[in-house]
Amino acid sequence: MNQKSSFSGLCKTFFTTDNKRIKLLVILSFFLACIIPVTVQSQGTPTNPEIRTLGNNTLITISANGYYEITGTGAGTARVVVNQNLNNVNIFLNNATITPTGSACAFTINNGTTVNMTLLGANILTSGPAFAGLYVNETATLIINGVGKLTVTGGSSTGSGGGDRAYYRRL
Repeated sequence: MNQKSSFSGLCKTFFTTDNKRIKLLVILSFFLACIIPVTVQSQGTPTNPEIRTLGNNTLITISANGYYEITGTGAGTARVVVNQNLNNVNIFLNNATITPTGSACAFTINNGTTVNMTLLGANILTSGPAFAGLYVNETATLIINGVGKLTVTGGSSTGSGGGDRAYYRRL
């Protein structure tokens, strides 16, 4: 049997069977798959992350799931904030230094968010007075991996990287 006759045989069987509901469902599914566009909201890819570069007074806000590389040096009001209720944020911290001079936290992960942080090179997070160098909300999750180094220092009146506004989770 050649391809043409096998296809026509399949069509003949499909259109002569008695289950009209299944036929209609298959035809509608095919039709909808052809005309409805699909949009995926994500930033970057594992091999091509969206690059965010720090500078003085730079606020980097992560507001969507995706892949991000954070690099550079930031002072003044520079900081990174990961918004709440994100479930798949992947951050490559690549030789980043964040040292806000005012009363601010260098790196904040808000409630209900999961962050996978990969360390590349030497990274430094140093916060202002009474703030943790790296704040992870008690309902957030932070997973750290990679071959780089991370030095975290809290501001005055805090412990090592922590403070009265910091919560810790064992990794």
